Amino acid sequence: MKYCTLDDLILSFGQDEIYRLIATDQEAEKALDDAQAEIDMYLSDRYALPVKSVPKSLNRIACDIAHYYLYNSVDEDSTVYLRYKHRIKQLSDVAAGKLSLGLYDKSDDATTDNQVVFIKSSKKVFAR
Repeated sequence: MKYCTLDDLILSFGQDEIYRLIATDQEAEKALDDAQAEIDMYLSDRYALPVKSVPKSLNRIACDIAHYYLYNSVDEDSTVYLRYKHRIKQLSDVAAGKLSLGLYDKSDDATTDNQVVFIKSSKKVFAR
């Protein structure tokens, strides 16, 4: 499932902005695919991929990263660059377990170590 679509980009940044940056829809799709690949690098150790549903927070992250990829170059003090860096920081925090996207977390799986545990209980209190 895609984290962000061309329609999401247009909704987030406006049709004029997006079509000013691309000549074809394929350019937008490439930016969207690149953004998803970068996001997956951060999510793959923590979450089962591909995700079954995309939370709004992940959609916003993907939109900002794809928007950044649509530019050939940006100044380090531009809003586009600063939003990109902020989203990468968020992804780093997600990967480190400091933030959650609300997805199924693979680290929640129970781990077993093949050791047997014996439990000793007290005598019966009630009898039939």
